[in-house]
Amino acid sequence: MKNHIKDFLYFTKGERRGVAVLLILVGVLTAARIAVAQNLAKRPTAASAVKTQSKTSFKRYEAPVLHIELNTADTLLLTELRGIGPGYARRIVGFRQRLGGFYCKEQLLDVYGFTDEMFANVEQDVWVDASKITPLRVNQLGIAQLKRHPYIGYYQAVALVAARDSAGGRLSGMHDIPLSRDLTPDDLERLRHYLSFE
Repeated sequence: MKNHIKDFLYFTKGERRGVAVLLILVGVLTAARIAVAQNLAKRPTAASAVKTQSKTSFKRYEAPVLHIELNTADTLLLTELRGIGPGYARRIVGFRQRLGGFYCKEQLLDVYGFTDEMFANVEQDVWVDASKITPLRVNQLGIAQLKRHPYIGYYQAVALVAARDSAGGRLSGMHDIPLSRDLTPDDLERLRHYLSFE
């Protein structure tokens, strides 16, 4: 039995050389694989290279804070506001002209198509100088002229002219305008900024 095991484990000189060459090849290939793996671990990937480049060469864009006065801004200046293109700039200027000027920036929400989201984008960049408002001379204008104002409808214009007629042809202040179904407290509060009693 001992001889059988010895015969089984016995290698000739050529077989020993073959086994030695095979072991050397396995060792070299294993070392090469480890070296390649370490080299790849040290080399930056494309994604990490982009991240590194973006951290070093690019800065996050921060929009400048604007201070645009709504009653004097032209359409070109209004287009500098975030989310306001030429179309909305024309709408704002057109509404402002019909209105006589803004008394607060929240009136932008009265411009056709202007959304709460758009207002939130521009709210910090705009302000209003209410002294620039062109007043309506309520004692000199007729119904047709009064109703051109965006906040005055036909029945409100009729109520204003009726109040003027009942006050002897001249209103001296807001207190001369009676509340009615056509002129509610909210209507009068909005109109207070636009009516002149000269």
